[in-house]
Amino acid sequence: NPMLFGYLLCLISLGLVANSTTTTFITPLLFITIWTIWVKIHEEPALENRFGESYNEYRKKTPYLVPRTWKRTE
Repeated sequence: NPMLFGYLLCLISLGLVANSTTTTFITPLLFITIWTIWVKIHEEPALENRFGESYNEYRKKTPYLVPRTWKRTE
């Protein structure tokens, strides 16, 4: 999820600006763990029910966390 990646970068940046080890390292790990569980349990099934096959095609093309900087060939 590219949006999750953006939130993660914001948390890390905030920790670096605040010079906080906890905010830089621990908070993003907790955040990503909780968010991943939430998305997998609640959001993905709801989106699959709502959009069907078009959502599954989107999931195949879109990486979950880290955006691809290369073109994917299939």
